[in-house]
Amino acid sequence: MRTDLPRQQGMDYWKGPHSKIISATPGFEEYRQIHLAESNPGLWPAISGLETVIPAERRIDGVAEVTFTSALSPLRGRKQTKLAYKDEVNVFRRICSTRDHRNRPAGTTWSVPERGREREA
Repeated sequence: MRTDLPRQQGMDYWKGPHSKIISATPGFEEYRQIHLAESNPGLWPAISGLETVIPAERRIDGVAEVTFTSALSPLRGRKQTKLAYKDEVNVFRRICSTRDHRNRPAGTTWSVPERGREREA
């Protein structure tokens, strides 16, 4: 979430107005938001020389998942996706952590959009 706004305000915006933009995208079968706790103590013991606590500036507030109706669905939703991308500045502090994971019958593809690379698994 943006750090210049109260976290709850950002979470509410993500659940409300931003969610409406995303869920209106043609070709989406499902849109899910997984909200994470603001504070997560973790289960790793403190180890000297190893970072076992997530720094506040790298905290993850949640994850969004989308299920498409078909392999061509991303093409149908390009116009709506542009609207969602422009709206992300209203709620998220950065977009560079976006990852794309696509399952298909022949295997899996991971994309890292900010680097423009894909790798097959």
